[in-house]
Amino acid sequence: MKKIILLLALIITTGLTLNSCQTDDSTPSQKLSKNSPLINLLMRVSHDGMVVVRDGNIDNDDDNDDENEDIDCVNIVYPLSFTVNDVDGNTTSVTLNNDADLYAFLTDFEDNGTLTINYPVTITTIEGETITINNNEQFEDAIENCGDMDDDDDDDNDDDNDDDNDDDNDN
Repeated sequence: MKKIILLLALIITTGLTLNSCQTDDSTPSQKLSKNSPLINLLMRVSHDGMVVVRDGNIDNDDDNDDENEDIDCVNIVYPLSFTVNDVDGNTTSVTLNNDADLYAFLTDFEDNGTLTINYPVTITTIEGETITINNNEQFEDAIENCGDMDDDDDDDNDDDNDDDNDDDNDN
């Protein structure tokens, strides 16, 4: 009877040990597709006044659509490198050295391919703060938060101008 209990304890201990050594797959994938929110944000960061062509339609800079406005409150510190997986299963590494290269790369990126940003990436804010980014979620958050701050600054300036116009109308 002792041997059976000892054997059963050994089997349970081995099973628990093997189960605890499995990897945790709950980490979100770092692969990005052409329609990923982060890709859209990176296009807006690297756009810098160029005309955006999306789905065959030209978005002019005259549009007041917040989703297409340039984001100029953050700058990427280059070089920035990607691992690209094309539709045929080929993997290549791409290194970009400026905003124009990044914008052209993202614009020409295949619809069915995926890419992975090779982290860490460094960005600087308009205030001069340097931030090290280690994953897609951090990158997206940093750009979105910067964009919110930039929009707030624009709104403040618009309010000041509206007040000035109101004063002129009172005279």
